[in-house]
Amino acid sequence: MAEKTQSSAPGKAAGLIGFLKDERARNLVFIALPLGLIYGAFFLPPSIFELYHTTAAKISGIVVSLGISTMISAVVAVVANSQDALSTGNFTRAEFFKNQYPSRFVESKLGCTRDQANYLWFQLFDPWQQAAHPQNNFYRVTVRRSSACQLIFHVRFLFKLFCVFSILTEVGDCLLHFLKAHPDIVPFIGERLKFHSMAESYSLHYARLLLIATALAVMILLSKTNRLVAPKVSHGKEPWEGWTTTGCWYLWKEANGVNRQWLDENVLKRIAGKPNPYEAAVALLSDAEWLRGHGYPGPGSALPGEH
Repeated sequence: MAEKTQSSAPGKAAGLIGFLKDERARNLVFIALPLGLIYGAFFLPPSIFELYHTTAAKISGIVVSLGISTMISAVVAVVANSQDALSTGNFTRAEFFKNQYPSRFVESKLGCTRDQANYLWFQLFDPWQQAAHPQNNFYRVTVRRSSACQLIFHVRFLFKLFCVFSILTEVGDCLLHFLKAHPDIVPFIGERLKFHSMAESYSLHYARLLLIATALAVMILLSKTNRLVAPKVSHGKEPWEGWTTTGCWYLWKEANGVNRQWLDENVLKRIAGKPNPYEAAVALLSDAEWLRGHGYPGPGSALPGEH
């Protein structure tokens, strides 16, 4: 795969990127909705419910409040998905994710620009999605493992966001309870805000702390089972080398290692010694013998199902 920002290369990447984003969006919304519902049910104070409950029954106010928190969480998930942080960011996980692209291998070995490398790799990779192509299995493996990395990354982000908002809400609620118990500090607190009873408050705080602890445990589990450590010394190494990985990051690195090996054996060795290696590699896309030998349609032919 190559970078999302370079997906304009002759329309080839549009289907792949669309598939990844749609699947990722569905998964993120599926996870964000219950997190928003839990936050609304356990962390929003009664005063929020009262805002929606002037003329309707109390249950209506609760439903509206929960609906709003759930809707906001869904919007957060969609926005997070649309940013495609792993493909566009500059932090460690994003750098690793992008450095594994076979297009980075092409860029390094052929001495071409990133746009040229993306173009060549998309032209080679996208036809693999056809069931009859001999590399179809590696196409599906690459797409599946890319989706897994995106999902793990965004799930961890959503749980982190849930923890931050939940902890801030809990601290704020405890502070307001303290101020209510000491009206000499801020006299109007007890008059303006409605609180849970003392018995409800203890149970609620226990439930909140349990939810926060569970969310933190999920974050720690995801981090421990999907470790990623950058190379301590990068000098002399290719950008895809030297990373310590486990879990989804290891599988992503493994899949692209296979793709780089295919490029090396079927493209780079074929053009070795040519004066302009990038032009020679692109010329293979018009070489009928090479195309037939590697499962591609002939020059100028549409892929199966294309019009």
